[in-house]
Amino acid sequence: MRPTSAYLSLTALDDILLVPLPAELTTDLGVTLKQRLAQQGAQPILLGYAGGYLGYAVTPQQYENGSYEANMTWYGAGFGQILLDDLQLLADLYERKESR
Repeated sequence: MRPTSAYLSLTALDDILLVPLPAELTTDLGVTLKQRLAQQGAQPILLGYAGGYLGYAVTPQQYENGSYEANMTWYGAGFGQILLDDLQLLADLYERKESR
């Protein structure tokens, strides 16, 4: 049995953004997520295995290459991108205050 849902959330402390992850991201996905959030002025800290566990998340290229993680993902080639996009939507809700 694999889980079918998990919670996504973010916590902002000034410019630090805590990002609980309900999946194990590959390095490529983690770097991409951190870069995307940093472009918004955040200092992201990724926290694994929080809010549930949805298995591995990989890039479409990693899925096609058939890496260990790709063979262990439950939700296919697009799951990693969906997860990053949903976390980006949450991050977009946070207003950044101007530096004092």
